Amino acid sequence: MGLLDSNLDALRRRGFDLPDRLTDPTTSAHLECRDDGQVLLRIHRTLVNLHLPEASIQHILDGLPEAPSEILLFGLGLGEVLEELLLVHSQTPIVAWERDPAILAIVLSQVDCAEAILEGRLQLILGCDLWEHRPGPETTVLIHPLLRQIYWREQEWMEGDAERPIAAIAAGTLFVDDLSHALLEEGMATWTLDLLTHSRAELNRTLTTLKPRAVAAINYTLGLAELCTEHALPLLVWEIDPSIESVRPPTSAIEGAHIFSWCRPNIDAWKKAGFASAHYLPLAANPAHRTPLTPTRAEKGRYEAEICFVGSSLLRQVVEFRNLLRGGVGEWLRRNRKDPDQAGPIIDAILMHQREKLSRYVIPDLVEGAMPGFLAEMKALKQRFDPVALLGELAAAERRLSVVASLGDQGIQVWGDPGWRCIQKHGVRFR
Repeated sequence: MGLLDSNLDALRRRGFDLPDRLTDPTTSAHLECRDDGQVLLRIHRTLVNLHLPEASIQHILDGLPEAPSEILLFGLGLGEVLEELLLVHSQTPIVAWERDPAILAIVLSQVDCAEAILEGRLQLILGCDLWEHRPGPETTVLIHPLLRQIYWREQEWMEGDAERPIAAIAAGTLFVDDLSHALLEEGMATWTLDLLTHSRAELNRTLTTLKPRAVAAINYTLGLAELCTEHALPLLVWEIDPSIESVRPPTSAIEGAHIFSWCRPNIDAWKKAGFASAHYLPLAANPAHRTPLTPTRAEKGRYEAEICFVGSSLLRQVVEFRNLLRGGVGEWLRRNRKDPDQAGPIIDAILMHQREKLSRYVIPDLVEGAMPGFLAEMKALKQRFDPVALLGELAAAERRLSVVASLGDQGIQVWGDPGWRCIQKHGVRFR
């Protein structure tokens, strides 16, 4: 904390607002800081060590000209490259950019930047600050080898035509890159709007600075419609996943929000919540990227399978969803002077009865039968998570595992996350 305080003090003395922006309410749940000093970053469903090996650092430094006039460091990671640059190129102006405030805070707690900041040879910039620091022809750009796969939209904007209109894309996983590439093919630039790691003030700053033509998102995040209305921006949302969050009316009047959903029954729920422009749109793929290939002999040997399944096991979500559900049911039992320890058995009983109805979805009726008044009370309390949706996802995950496991004796091969290993004992080959 001493090093962090020293660096933040130097920034304040130079008149920068970065210290205040780093203390705005946000989350660092996507980072895992371990006792041995390792910092792991969650990229989709994978934890990746942010530490750069010495060979990688040296490879980056070897690409520098002998006397660069200015260096733009694109993505900081744990600050190893920045630390070397401050030592080796002590006379060169350095602009160091990071998109993630939590990562930047870690760098400031590990790298002594105070002297370079006070001397004016180091400028630290965050998020949309890059807009004002687009590199010129004399600038040497060094790109963090790991973070380039996450910050590729900002890199493409930085290296492309500055006059293109911009679409802000809400950060996410499945379909988000396909959506971004489709917009690029339409002649637009894209920029990441990170609704989880950026504070509301930082999101406002980004939209005010970039003035995008529209905001696009895969799946909806609470508050996004209000944010876009505040900035008079059209919002385009494509719901492609079952949501465990309750569809709730916006906290203020919204304009220009368009919701598209893969699930027809959800359209009425969106309209009742105040989203007048809600439409059915089935799942799809970008044909520019998803086209039939003719595999080589080696590829056939590696990937060919008589029966296969490609997808998530949903096992990690099951643990999270069950804990959320047990907490909600337990609280309801406690409020109604019943034993909260019965939450688990009630959930198990509902799932067991749904399991017996292979072709019919009966969870809402089962919930009402097991806990009369529970759903109405949850709705009245405006709970964030929809208990029926949570139970539905638990049932879906259970069925997915059981169906794939039942094909183990047929030699099924599965490509996906490590959660599938739990059914290898049934003959399933995890790939």
